[in-house]
Amino acid sequence: MESFSLSEILHNLKEEIHDFFPDPVWIHAEISECRENQSGHCYAELIEKDSRDRITAKIRANIWAMVYGALKPYFESVTGLPLQAGMKVLVQATFEFHEVYGLSLSITDIDPSYTLGDIALKRDKIIRQLTEDGVLDMNKELQLALVPYRVAIISSPTAAGYGDFCNHLQHNRFGYKFRCTLFAAQMQGENTEKSVIAALDNIAEQVENFDVVVIIRGGGATSELSAFDNYNLAYYCTQFPLPILAGIGHQRDLSVVDYVAYKSMKTPTAVADFLIECCMNYEERLNDLRTRAVSAFKVHLDEHQKHLFMLSVRMGQAPQKMFLNCARHLNNTYMKLQMAAHKQVDIHKQSLRALQQRLSLASPDECLSRGYVRIFKNGEWVKNSLTLSKEDQVEIQFEDGTKKAVIK
Repeated sequence: MESFSLSEILHNLKEEIHDFFPDPVWIHAEISECRENQSGHCYAELIEKDSRDRITAKIRANIWAMVYGALKPYFESVTGLPLQAGMKVLVQATFEFHEVYGLSLSITDIDPSYTLGDIALKRDKIIRQLTEDGVLDMNKELQLALVPYRVAIISSPTAAGYGDFCNHLQHNRFGYKFRCTLFAAQMQGENTEKSVIAALDNIAEQVENFDVVVIIRGGGATSELSAFDNYNLAYYCTQFPLPILAGIGHQRDLSVVDYVAYKSMKTPTAVADFLIECCMNYEERLNDLRTRAVSAFKVHLDEHQKHLFMLSVRMGQAPQKMFLNCARHLNNTYMKLQMAAHKQVDIHKQSLRALQQRLSLASPDECLSRGYVRIFKNGEWVKNSLTLSKEDQVEIQFEDGTKKAVIK
């Protein structure tokens, strides 16, 4: 009986594969694993799935350092994303067969437009689903408060966009005062969906204390913002009882959360400008009402004066004294009405200023200036004595600085 060694069979198989695929071929597949080693090589696993999401094909793939060094920056500059698991790609590759390590692909080129198309298809699919569910515009249909000064912020406390947003509101040139409350959340990575929804839940528990919700991040790579292309998070936003303003930071594309929000802006500072503009519009509306009221009173007075003048002409000199008295009375009435109109507007302005002062007095910095202190443990604000233990190291914040102490 004729027999062959394993190496002979595998060597013949290697030659057959090379003869069948002598040149590089284009292959579309999904990345299931992807890692880069210290030498600059990229090792990946490509798979194909059927309509039931079952794996029907799998193969190892390599991008050697010399090729990967050129492909990586090009791919990321076009897509804004690094190669990663779950991504669909179109690659040019040659088949390599090794008698010990088996069959693999050596990738020589990648078409980033294919991946961009797949990302856009996924986003469009989510938007279509939200449209079919009848919820896409639900948050847009809510009524925004005329003066949305009570702002619930969902952001990472260390994000530059959060600092820019607060600074922009605090130092607005009109002197409007806003009450901002941070609900910290993770704004990138696989836990973003869960973290942002948890923050929304916290806000919903005290929804009567806020006028608007702001979701801000500001900048970052597209890959870091892809978590906002998420059906569950977007659906949750559509059902939220307060208007949601999105300033997530996409400069090139809108995320699904941008689509469903009450209003979406490119940057956190643009969101701050929108809130300032709302207050400015309300003040202009008050001033316009005052002007219109005074003008209406003046027109009414002029009509009566003209009428009285015509009566005096017809009646001669006898009723002139009566006319003058009536004119004086009308003038007095006009002055009183004008003063009343000014007074009402001033009362509203004083109420707004009083509200601003109360908000200012309630700020942590104002409390410090009145002799109060804040205690921090490991950088966290201590709000309950039960969180402190003997020998804990704490920092005590005064108005003019901080001191360290030990709990005894």
